[in-house]
Amino acid sequence: NNLMGATSNQPSNGYVQLYSMTAEEPDPSAVYYTVTFVDWDGTVISSQQVKEGSSAIAPANPTRPGYIFNGWDTDFTNVTSDLTVTATYLEKSEKWVPTDTIVPGEEYLIGFVVDGTTYLMVNYNASATNHYYNNISSNYYGYTAPAVMNGSNIVGVTGNAEDLMYCVWKFSSASGGTVTSGYESSRYLYTFSSTSYADLYPNTSGSMWTFSAGDKTLYTTVSSTKRYVQYYTNGSLDMMGATSSVPTNGYVQLYTQSAVTPEPTYYTVTFKDWNGDVLKTEQVEEGHSATAPADPVREGYTFIGWDVDFTNVTADLTVTALYEENSPAILAGDVDGNGVVDVNDVNLLNAYLMNCGSLDAAGLAAADVNDNGIIDAYDSTLIMMIALGLAIPTV
Repeated sequence: NNLMGATSNQPSNGYVQLYSMTAEEPDPSAVYYTVTFVDWDGTVISSQQVKEGSSAIAPANPTRPGYIFNGWDTDFTNVTSDLTVTATYLEKSEKWVPTDTIVPGEEYLIGFVVDGTTYLMVNYNASATNHYYNNISSNYYGYTAPAVMNGSNIVGVTGNAEDLMYCVWKFSSASGGTVTSGYESSRYLYTFSSTSYADLYPNTSGSMWTFSAGDKTLYTTVSSTKRYVQYYTNGSLDMMGATSSVPTNGYVQLYTQSAVTPEPTYYTVTFKDWNGDVLKTEQVEEGHSATAPADPVREGYTFIGWDVDFTNVTADLTVTALYEENSPAILAGDVDGNGVVDVNDVNLLNAYLMNCGSLDAAGLAAADVNDNGIIDAYDSTLIMMIALGLAIPTV
């Protein structure tokens, strides 16, 4: 077997050589583009050279106080030109919502739910002589405060924390890791190295924690023993401490600040007839589609649609009805188009048949009385019968 070990003497059978991974030599025939990732204020987060047709690699998600990162504004796969990609954010609301997912570096409230009341882990008690813990029989219990709830969401806090900023924590990893006070970055959630004490408070050194979404616990391991976050009460005093058993009096619930839901923007869509008469007015949410009224009617015309598209509305819009003029009705036998069938129509058709005159399209259509597609002397006879008020054959 080949083995590695430690010796008190400098090795004489060889030497240590370190190796590093070298960058891939660029293809001199390839085209490269610069992809720059910038923050909301234009600050460059990273810049990289990307081979044409390849994808850029996004940096770690940036953070912005009071906002939630919401992705990048531009696709950076299949890069075919220089590209600037900007971070987008959603403004945080005053509402904190339950979550079982941890994003490292984001702010969270750590709650312990007991019989429908959520007690928050306090990172700093401004009104106490000792801002970080209660010393009860040499056990350093952390402060806690009841959350003000709106349904399942937290909207405030009472008791040992005048403001939710005294209840904010940040996790270093998606599973938990170091839990840092959101009020003082030099304070960390800590429990004593001995399982004989229930210590749990913000200290200058921290423990490594694991959040289990399955059984709703937050624990660290001390001397091979798991130590769980648990709510305690001592008379009228509410506290947070550490226990070696899975808590049975409640469970841990994390809360994250939700994004502000922007008020929707509405636009006015007005449907008008050909003469400007308003057919319908509708308020349409931005990006949505208006609903057209029933097809309007105009004498002598056929409605054929609307003059502009009214899907994906992004501005106030006027939509006007479009029409196509109907062809005038043709009176059988009215060759001259004066609305009367008489001898003059017969004479005009006879002149046409003898190549002594011409007829326009309307005259030709009126002359084909039997509608067989052929204009001949029989049509002339039928026109004379109409002029005399006689019934014409139907076959």
